[in-house]
Amino acid sequence: MQTEKLLVIPDLHGNSFWKELVSEKNYRKIIFLGDYFDSRNFNIGIEDEIRNFVEILLFKDKNPSSVELLCGNHDLHYLRGIFSKSSGYQFEHSEKIENILQPLFDEKVLKICYYDRVSDTLFSHAGISKKWLQNQQIQFSRKAFAKHSDSVEFDVEFISNQINLLFHKNPQEFEYQEDEDDDGSGESAFQGPCWIRPYSLLRNILPVSQVVGHTQQKEITKIKNVWFTDTFNCGSGFLEL
Repeated sequence: MQTEKLLVIPDLHGNSFWKELVSEKNYRKIIFLGDYFDSRNFNIGIEDEIRNFVEILLFKDKNPSSVELLCGNHDLHYLRGIFSKSSGYQFEHSEKIENILQPLFDEKVLKICYYDRVSDTLFSHAGISKKWLQNQQIQFSRKAFAKHSDSVEFDVEFISNQINLLFHKNPQEFEYQEDEDDDGSGESAFQGPCWIRPYSLLRNILPVSQVVGHTQQKEITKIKNVWFTDTFNCGSGFLEL
């Protein structure tokens, strides 16, 4: 079935629910929000996780322009040069996972965020806060391109591109940030797009719609201009825009 809608697939952790969703409709865009590995389900082993992710890659190969693969904290910690580890990190299988993820990072297939013009929405694993952008010295705005124009606009696509450029140039900037105000859960506005929690994100909100995963919800929830979608492992529902 053809549809102009966009489908969001949050934290899978090895689950294969996504296959049922993508088979029902022909979406104009499908965005995976990351966390492909580190299953919390004892029935899903490392070979299941790898097989599931390879199937995602094959699906993207068949639909290169309509599928976006974003990076979560449970993917980031397997990339080369990253030291901060999330709970569930699989030391014994880390080389296998790195060998799959690192080429995707090197080829810039794996991204931190994606901006969708049609829905005017910014997608990332955990969210992007104003304070984090300021800390990274990423510009909020730039002058409009119109000739002789002095107006300044909030350019979300420009910001998204700058974040992805930073990610591929220096992924260490996206590691967990030690912060005296953080209790270890990621509850700090200075945490990056793989780590920040909802309370901190909403207190330092950007003037743009965002869709995130990372923090488990019983159901798809929208607060202010942010959709929280991580429901696959503790609830139900999925998001179409």
